[in-house]
Amino acid sequence: YKRKINKETISKNAIKYISPKFKKLHERNIDRLRIESKKRKLRVCFLVSECQKWNADSLYSLMEESLSFEPVILLTKLKDGNHKTSMEKNKNFFEKKYKNVEVAYDIEKEKSIDLKVFNPDIIFYQQPWEIWDNQSIDYVSTFAVPYYFSYAIADAVSCVDINFESFFLKLRKYLIFSSAEMEQYLQTSSFEHINMVVTGHPKLDIYSDFKEENYNKKYVIYAPHHSFESDSLLSYGTFDWNGKYILEYAKKHPALNWIFKPHPSLKSMLVKKNFMSEAAVEEYYNEWSKIGVFCDDGDYFDLFKSSKCLITDCGSFLTEYLPTRSPVIHLRNPRGVDYVASNKIIMETYYKAWKLDELKKYLDDILLNNQDDMKENRIQIMDKLNICKNCAARNIINELEKDFL
Repeated sequence: YKRKINKETISKNAIKYISPKFKKLHERNIDRLRIESKKRKLRVCFLVSECQKWNADSLYSLMEESLSFEPVILLTKLKDGNHKTSMEKNKNFFEKKYKNVEVAYDIEKEKSIDLKVFNPDIIFYQQPWEIWDNQSIDYVSTFAVPYYFSYAIADAVSCVDINFESFFLKLRKYLIFSSAEMEQYLQTSSFEHINMVVTGHPKLDIYSDFKEENYNKKYVIYAPHHSFESDSLLSYGTFDWNGKYILEYAKKHPALNWIFKPHPSLKSMLVKKNFMSEAAVEEYYNEWSKIGVFCDDGDYFDLFKSSKCLITDCGSFLTEYLPTRSPVIHLRNPRGVDYVASNKIIMETYYKAWKLDELKKYLDDILLNNQDDMKENRIQIMDKLNICKNCAARNIINELEKDFL
């Protein structure tokens, strides 16, 4: 994760060699599928491994109504996924929501299943890492066309750089949240303008009919990231200095309705980095379950809409929460600087807590005294960033139609 990308080498070698190779593969498959699309619906497979990171409900639903595309959920495991979401949890989550769910991992044999078995025409990857060889973008591109948008609102520049040659450069299209992110990638990462398209993010489509007055704003959400360790790539996390304090604060204020929404990797990271024992971590999570709601899946936007405040150090939530117009106490790590372009703008309208004294002040001001002096600023930023003004799922389908129809 600390590997530095040599941009000069990329521009001379990778762009001339890797990208044209995959461009030819994609064009060959697209030519074939344009003919097939006149006879049948094209099969669009979403390769997913963690239900907590599911982000394409509006896109799946719109495709179900389409005369051109058939959406399918393919459940797999990450290559290094022993500490990740169980297949049983994923199946329960997706089968309750969608009718086309298939399993692309053999639990008994502990082996991934060749994606060619599922006859995909188009593949959407959930994330660009820990992918099995028989589900990899290199292999899939020989018979299907790969697309990607980040499970978060946008990818940090470091994520793009690390996976640049192995993933991003090989996509048919990398679907970007905003022009601000595209400009950021072009200026600061290894990207040249090859395959990026601005579409917005389907996560935010859920706010299309949102009216603040229709919701009873009663919840307080604590959503800690996992990247508190000193050698982290992102270094957003702050659990090491506030995790226990916020739990104690919640216990002292039972009149507030608390939700604990940790990053799915937090539990394993606490043990891996010897910050807490397994027993201590289980006890911590159980304490939250006793006093509030423990949320551990991808269906959390109704909770967002019904909340009066978000306390977080996660990156994606900074944008995802903005349409609620409610305040955010942004827990800050001084090492955390690799924020996406839209977040850097939005963060200026949130309440930054770098240490416990600042955190306590904001908790009291916002939760107990209902103070929020920056609300109008957030509303203006929403307008400036053009958030929730169009349907990202529709934009993505438009891109597919351009390619295949």
